[in-house]
Amino acid sequence: MYAAKAKVSLTLINDNHNMYIRLHSRDRQVHAHVLGMGFTVWFDPDGSKNKTFGIHFPIGMQDMKGMPMMARGRAGDQGERLQKMLEESTDELEILASSEEEIYRTSLTEAKTHGIDVKMGFSKGNLIYEIKVPLIQDEEHLCAIGINTTEADAGTVIGIGFETPELHMEEMRKKMEEGGIGIPGEGQPPDGGRMSGGMRGGGPPGGRGKPERLNLWTKVQLASKPSVQE
Repeated sequence: MYAAKAKVSLTLINDNHNMYIRLHSRDRQVHAHVLGMGFTVWFDPDGSKNKTFGIHFPIGMQDMKGMPMMARGRAGDQGERLQKMLEESTDELEILASSEEEIYRTSLTEAKTHGIDVKMGFSKGNLIYEIKVPLIQDEEHLCAIGINTTEADAGTVIGIGFETPELHMEEMRKKMEEGGIGIPGEGQPPDGGRMSGGMRGGGPPGGRGKPERLNLWTKVQLASKPSVQE
């Protein structure tokens, strides 16, 4: 399916044991938020929007000056900067529970032993994010969505949320100043009036004070046999 407001496309498929998700987007603002601020996929086994179990990957850049939309340089350098950010921010993930009250950070390799497999990359201008998560919590898979059944029954509905964190401008301002980078909207942008990605005047497109965060929820009806929902 294509979520026009969020500017992302989703493909979802399940078997009797796992949920598989593929998200992709060509939007540079989405790229910047996912890589710069981090990205979380939430699951609610009861089919609502409760943040019951989440995978936070990538964790995000600690240094805000790495965000492509704020970086110096020409738009043509975007791909190289994104690739560098990707390499620097995809070594670990966090497993979240109860709206981030519990956090367990681990390597991608270790996560695979729990049945969680996640990867991200770029192809022809698309950011592509793929994740596999166990549906059923048991002794082998302690970190799972946790549907209340021994296998994925047809008709079981789960809620899945996709979000980047709120962009706190004051925090970003402080980190950018520490990195010696001018603040968009205050004086001349660092490359003489044209921001990366074609922005002028030091602000996001459309005159907004800050880029909109990604915040998307959908309900998925599981299939007893592998089935794709697009």
